[in-house]
Amino acid sequence: MSRTKNVLKIVISSSINQVVIVLAGLIMPPLLIANYGSETNGLINSVKQMLNYFTVVSVGLGAASQVALYKPLTEGNWPLINKIMATLSRFLNKAGLVFLACIGVFAFILPVIRRDNLDFMTIAGIVLICGIGSLIEFVFLTRYKILLTADQKQYIVSNVYTQGTVINTVLSVILIILRASILWVQLAATFAYLVRMLLLVRQVHGLYPSLNLHVVPDKSAIGNSKEAFLYKFSDILINYIPMTFVTFICGYTDASIYTVYNLVFSAIVMIVNIFSTGLSPSFGNQIVQKDYEGFKNSFKGYNFAFRTISFFCYICSAVLIVPFVSVYIQNTDGVNYLLPAVGASFAINGIMRALRTPYITLVDAVGNYKDNIKDSYLEVILNIAISLVFTLKFGLIGVLIGGSISAIIRSLQFLFSIHKTVLKASPGKELLTILINFIVGAVIYYFFYGITVDGYISWIISAIVVAAVTGCVLMVINFLLDRTGFMELYRRMKGLIKK
Repeated sequence: MSRTKNVLKIVISSSINQVVIVLAGLIMPPLLIANYGSETNGLINSVKQMLNYFTVVSVGLGAASQVALYKPLTEGNWPLINKIMATLSRFLNKAGLVFLACIGVFAFILPVIRRDNLDFMTIAGIVLICGIGSLIEFVFLTRYKILLTADQKQYIVSNVYTQGTVINTVLSVILIILRASILWVQLAATFAYLVRMLLLVRQVHGLYPSLNLHVVPDKSAIGNSKEAFLYKFSDILINYIPMTFVTFICGYTDASIYTVYNLVFSAIVMIVNIFSTGLSPSFGNQIVQKDYEGFKNSFKGYNFAFRTISFFCYICSAVLIVPFVSVYIQNTDGVNYLLPAVGASFAINGIMRALRTPYITLVDAVGNYKDNIKDSYLEVILNIAISLVFTLKFGLIGVLIGGSISAIIRSLQFLFSIHKTVLKASPGKELLTILINFIVGAVIYYFFYGITVDGYISWIISAIVVAAVTGCVLMVINFLLDRTGFMELYRRMKGLIKK
């Protein structure tokens, strides 16, 4: 299968998975808020995000393992593949015990630190139930996800996750309609984790009959895991600092508001990242085969598509988020969810971080973690310091301001660094293109600002108009600014259609 066709297959399966996740995510919050209140909704999402902190111990070895697997998978070197996978599996098994202990401690500490109007047992129970689901994924699913991703078969992971998400959503909705305890609703998600685990394990062992996780592990088979851990850990800190600050400084109610807006913008992140899914292995494969010219041309087309789609999604979301929330959340608990400044800040924060994604894809492809560690932790320090000050001063929106400031600094560092070390080209043209896209986005936002809707049909009509105008303007602007990237993308898509 050609790289382009393989990537397209990954993109399609990932797109279906992301659509299902988005739909499931849109279904649950209004039901939770209406039946259990804003505080409970904020608590559940705070717990889920904080549990992700406990999984960071795997990111270094996981990222390094993926890079280490590229070459032996290309060569069919199963003795080496098994050594790498056995090393990863043993590490995950041991780390799982630490994870389990962390869950127990967290279940006791969280209700002591922050209870608001919720009782101790509800908070502790939600932590334990959500924690068990996360533990199952961490210990049993991570190893297979890494193998399939490195082998450019991430579509299998996407398909399995789609099935698990559907099962979880259906069970949760039924339990909410039956007025079940919130703890039973969360148990449905844990059941979905079990189903996903069984489905994925069965498919992997059927696909790789030579896979053996019980060979003697060999740490030397996996390079630069320490550097990969430090690099990936910084990114995870950036992702979860906002929710942590909102939860502990602002409370579960503001956490619920953050969750509703973050739900929409997380969907935007998923949509734009569909176009980077599976490309790290593809670029890595080109580098292994020393196809440097093909690699650079592929990146030009990818960067054009990613940049244009990112600005399109975030400009539209900035305009449409508050009108959407006005019909999406119909709460009676007195909490105001209609906050235009929060919506605009989320969009700015999102695009600032999205700008670096093409360059992160290249870092993952070549495994060049060490050179980026220092700058990554500079962003962490800036994010924590600025966000803390602004959150104490301005509350919820302060978190987003802090994130935006640190994000643009780090994204510019990525842009300059990758152009110098990997692409061997001047970043001037790309900087100008990004700046003009920002100006265009500001003009479009100002033009549409303040639109109101009276229902979903009205919102859909408004969304079509906003999307049509934004899409046409951005396509023309980016074509004029980056014809090389457009033609490379067009050439690859044309060739794929002919095949």
